[in-house]
Amino acid sequence: MKYQRLVAFIFLLFNVFIQEVFGQCGCPAVKTIDAAGILKLPESKYLGTRKTHKPTFTMSGCSIILDFSKVVPNDFELMIFRKNAPPIFNYRFVKTMKKSVKVSPIGISCVRVNGVYEWQLYGGKITDMAIALQEPECNCVEPIYFRPKPNTVEKGFGACDVYAALCEPKKFPELVSGPRAMGRLESSSMIFTDSKCVAKKWYYNSKPINPSLSGQPMLECDYEASEYGTYKDYYCGCREIEKMSAPDSKLTLFYNYPEVPSYQNLQYRDGIISYDTNKCTAKISCYGSDTLVLFLQNMIPVKYGPSTSPYISCHPSTNRPFPDTKITTKKQWYMDGIMINGPIFSCIQEPGCLCKYVPLTSANIQKLVGSYSFYPLIASRPIRTPTDNRSGLVCPSKSTCPANYSLVVFDNLNASVFPSGSMTMICDTKTRQWAVEKTAHIPNTEVIFAVCVNFN
Repeated sequence: MKYQRLVAFIFLLFNVFIQEVFGQCGCPAVKTIDAAGILKLPESKYLGTRKTHKPTFTMSGCSIILDFSKVVPNDFELMIFRKNAPPIFNYRFVKTMKKSVKVSPIGISCVRVNGVYEWQLYGGKITDMAIALQEPECNCVEPIYFRPKPNTVEKGFGACDVYAALCEPKKFPELVSGPRAMGRLESSSMIFTDSKCVAKKWYYNSKPINPSLSGQPMLECDYEASEYGTYKDYYCGCREIEKMSAPDSKLTLFYNYPEVPSYQNLQYRDGIISYDTNKCTAKISCYGSDTLVLFLQNMIPVKYGPSTSPYISCHPSTNRPFPDTKITTKKQWYMDGIMINGPIFSCIQEPGCLCKYVPLTSANIQKLVGSYSFYPLIASRPIRTPTDNRSGLVCPSKSTCPANYSLVVFDNLNASVFPSGSMTMICDTKTRQWAVEKTAHIPNTEVIFAVCVNFN
């Protein structure tokens, strides 16, 4: 056994050496995708009607090198498609750029995670990555310039779907889509590159813009203070993430963020947020067994259970044709590799534990688990009911037995014995499954039975 492990370890080191020295990439092969394939992706199918071209590229190690020299259109963008996530609007090529210059996708890297290589965008895994070139469409109505309107609005870079807005000092342009405001408070001069025209309809960050006035998005200038609160701080160019504690005082939140009315009457609790300006990241967490909820303008609310949180980092939009290094230029937050709009967070206490935990007693053990194959092994031995720490918590996180008793934990199929008499567990509120400590032979499960057994 030791010899086999040594051989496996040497083989692993050899593979890493070959990949790093000879330029081979351990990540999955990069695929291309056509319009028919795009139509099969639920979160990207709205882009399946755009003119799509197959890109020419080569690999240098894990670097993707794109060659645009033979591309006929003069205005197009590199699209990166993925499974179960929105598309990535990546490198935007406009008429003033030179096609002879070879480029690489923005923000894409090959990363080794737990011994396995995967493609990532800003810390978020890209599953089944495929690339294509697509032409923008120019058949959408132009935005309305609402009061207070920008001083000037121009088409950006000669493209039909890129708008550059300039406001008065201390005012900021925002793109308004009826009751929902998107891309607000970016900078005193902002170029809207993330709004897309597809089949005569405007989208912003993959969400359709459905304005209430004339069927058009609106551009206006506003002060830094808004109905969402006054944003005073920026971190690496990203606006601070607001903490929501009293939703009833911010009813506008429930007009500007999708699918949130069900959260309006819940008890909101304090949470923790910190920023690392060296790494340009934000970390959000909650106390105890509280659940973290992120409200986003381009996604339904996202929940994270106790001791879990998303990876949030600040970057320029990947779709901006030219880099903008001005200090006033707003960047975008990316959460697990997905660009997010207007993030607001809070911590809530769920109404009861979403995972099922059943401490067994002498009265219910035979009824609940008497048919299990391992029941005879414990039925003839002294048993006790374990205690847990659920007092003050929504879900227990530890189960404990008295001295001289072992803790036996099982689901419908598997069992594990803890001679120490205790174990830890975490309820994942997204999957509603228990994650038992790694020493147990129990996979994540929806129900846990626990009993104390004296094997002496």
